[in-house]
Amino acid sequence: MENKIKSKNKKYLIISTIIVIVLISSMGIYGLKKHSESKEKNSLEMYTVPSSEKVYVNGVIEPQKSEKIFLDATKGSVNELSVENGQVVKKDQLLFTYKNEAITEQVYGIKGQIDTAKLQIEQLQNQKEKARQKINSQKNLKVPSGEVPMPVVDESQLEEFDNQISSLQAQVNSLQEQINHLSEKEYSSVLSPIDGKIILNKDAKDPTMPYIIVETSNFYVRGKVSEKEQPKISKDKVANIIVLSTNKEVKGKISYVDNRPLSQEMSVGAVQGASQDISYYGVNIALDSQENLTNGFHVQATVNLGDSTVKIPKTCIIEEDGKEYVFKNTDKKAKKQLVETEKINEDEVIIKSGLSENDVIVKNPTSEMKEGDVLE
Repeated sequence: MENKIKSKNKKYLIISTIIVIVLISSMGIYGLKKHSESKEKNSLEMYTVPSSEKVYVNGVIEPQKSEKIFLDATKGSVNELSVENGQVVKKDQLLFTYKNEAITEQVYGIKGQIDTAKLQIEQLQNQKEKARQKINSQKNLKVPSGEVPMPVVDESQLEEFDNQISSLQAQVNSLQEQINHLSEKEYSSVLSPIDGKIILNKDAKDPTMPYIIVETSNFYVRGKVSEKEQPKISKDKVANIIVLSTNKEVKGKISYVDNRPLSQEMSVGAVQGASQDISYYGVNIALDSQENLTNGFHVQATVNLGDSTVKIPKTCIIEEDGKEYVFKNTDKKAKKQLVETEKINEDEVIIKSGLSENDVIVKNPTSEMKEGDVLE
């Protein structure tokens, strides 16, 4: 009986050992498989989206046209202001009117002379009329036969009155011409030289400061590049512009590249850390959009010198539900990124949206790959 029990226990021990060995083997195979899969994920080949050579243009947003209007003391003082700060005006619209007080005093004095001359004319005309009446009454006076009448007034006196009156009238006409000529200078109007918005400085005391600035509502970027970059850029090159204070993006094209260096003060003052041993050249950039732009905001424009088209191998693309994706390496983890593509050939596609230069993506993603997988 004891031998049977020992035999039975031995049998159970053998079976248990076999089961343990099988379990350990299975776990080892599973671990090796997981390690292999993990190693496969971690050793996935990456592709970096290539970048093209660029030139960076530092600049400022400015109105396309700006006209400064200074007060002219020789024309007098401002008599009437016809616009308000911020008002939009048309070319040749009245801005303000000068009045020259010195000329006003002259006109006042000449008008006094005219009044005096007119009074004299009136007096002479009255005297002439009285003389005429005396002549007429003298003609009607009956003189006794044989006597010669004693003339009180003769016709020559009437002619003398006419001469004096004509002389005074000529004086009045001359004085009136002086008034007409001075009146043209007494008041003078200032018109807007362009269409634009008014920037008004009513309290301008310094004659070197503009009283009114008229700015167009269209803006451009006035920038500069160093002598090392100037030969690389040209008119009509596309520029991607970032407004530094708002982080807004706008596109544009280079409209002008200066071939004469800026003054040393403008070059060094406008470019932080600029060397005085390097010349800087002006660059103008026309903007595709005028929205959300503010005069004076600083920008940085990027000009791509080469082909800025983003191209990637077709093997990077995975398709799901009619959409195309890539796995982007973000902080060493796979991020599923939706892209819009355009086929070039059997091996490459153009990325129209979804990726940028220097992005790192998985070149040959596996079917088991999912978002969040660790990438090395």
